[in-house]
Formats: sequence, structure tokens, C-alpha cells
Amino acid sequence: MQTINVIKKRIQSIEAIKKITTAMKLIASIKLKKQKKELKNISCFCKNFYDFFTCLSDNDFINIKQNNKMHINNDLYIVITSSLGLCGSYNNNICRAIKSVLKPHDHVIMIGQKGWKYFKQNNLNKYLIKFIDLPNEKDNVYDLFLILSFWCLNEHKEGKYKNIKIVYTKFISAFKTKVQTIDFFSFKEKKISSEKTYTNKFFHFDSPKKLIIKKILPYYLACLLYGSFNEAKISENVNRSNTMDLASKNAKDLISELKLQFNKLRQNIITKQINEVISNIEIKK
Repeated sequence: MQTINVIKKRIQSIEAIKKITTAMKLIASIKLKKQKKELKNISCFCKNFYDFFTCLSDNDFINIKQNNKMHINNDLYIVITSSLGLCGSYNNNICRAIKSVLKPHDHVIMIGQKGWKYFKQNNLNKYLIKFIDLPNEKDNVYDLFLILSFWCLNEHKEGKYKNIKIVYTKFISAFKTKVQTIDFFSFKEKKISSEKTYTNKFFHFDSPKKLIIKKILPYYLACLLYGSFNEAKISENVNRSNTMDLASKNAKDLISELKLQFNKLRQNIITKQINEVISNIEIKK
């Protein structure tokens, strides 16, 4: 049976942890508000790039994929996880999702330490070819993604991979996120004129579309990666905020339960002491 001092120390310890989880929830919530504002601008940029690419993409875009060796069936996955913990099942959900679809000769570029550790601990080393731990400074993130995009498309051009896929966690609401996979070459193209010059409300192209596509393809992939990364960061903070909130509530419930035990135990001790005093008085009489 627990002594009164042990229960008292447990209450103090849990109260200290509750202060930490409450502070972490507050920090995650503040970051979340800031990231939501940034996501609006990033989403606008990505949408404009998407619209621009839609004007170009027709059979020329599909042909880039078909130029690859037809017998190759290996896929390259770019998986975005976090480098920090205490965000619930955020990283495990991503890793389990990618694990379930990997074929024997597929490869994974892992972004984030948690995903890398998961693959190492579950004997999935054979799939890992690159590990990227992105810096906190967002100014450098897009440049790193651009370098990665050139490398990935060069590997695809050499016939090593049939598809390039991005796996990340999509932000839906403050209470819901979802693991999402983007197949880079499954672009829903908009059929346009086969003429060399195409004009619409926003864009005017004088060069052959196929040439423009090849030039901007790495930048489009970098744009997708950058947008996915920022959305994944928001999802990470959503999960962390909800996890810390749940931890704080559990700590509060546990403290209430321990205080009840503490009061009962203290009451029993006081009652026992009173009975001993009464018994001693009766003996003296």
C-alpha cells in the first residue's frame, strides 16, 4: 500500500508535468496560428504555379513519364515526418502508411528524424537512400527542395524509377489531419491546343510547351514539396497541441484521483491516532 509521502510526491511530480504539457500546448497553439497565416500565402503561390502548369500540361507532360523504361516498376517516395516528438501518432501514421505500400525495390527519401528512426528500428533500412533533416530557417527550405527535385528527376530520367511520390500529412482542421500521397506524374492535365503558342487570361507562351515543361519541372516538384512540407508542419503542431491538451486533462484527472487517495489515507491515519488516544485514556481510568 502506498504511503502518504509517496502519494504526495506523485502529486507534486504530476503537477510539474501538467505545467509542462500546458505550456507546450500553448506554444503549439501560437505556432499554429502563425503557420495558418503563412499557409494562405504559400497555398496561393502553389495554386498559381498549378494553374500555370495546367496551361502547359497535355500529352507532352505524360510523354516525359512514358520516356522512362517501361519495364521499370520501382517507385521513389519522398516521406515528410517530424524531427520532434510528443505529437501523438503523427509520425507512426505516416510510417505505417508508407510501409504498407512499399514494393521490394522501391526507395525512400526520408525527411525528419522520427521517420528515419522508425525505419531503422523496424528493419526497413533497405528502402532508405537519403535522409534529410531540414533546418528551422524557412529561407533555406525551398532551395534544398529545389536541389532534391533536380536529383529526383535526374534519377527518373535515367530510368531508375517509374514514379515519384510525396507522402505527407494533410491539414484538414484544428482537430483532424490525414496522411496524403501525391503521385507527381498523375497530373490531371487540361487538354489544350497543340499549337506552339498558347494564350489565356493569364499566360502567353511563345516557346514549345514540351521545352518549357522540361525547364520548369524541377521547380514544380520543389513547389509541391514546399507546400507539402508546410502543411505537414501545421499538421504536426495540430497533433502536438491536441496531444498536450489530452495529456493535461489526463494529468488533472490523475491528480484528483491521487488527492482523493491522499485524503482518505490521511483521514485513516488521523482516525487511528484518535482511537489510540481514546484507548489510552480509557486504560488510565
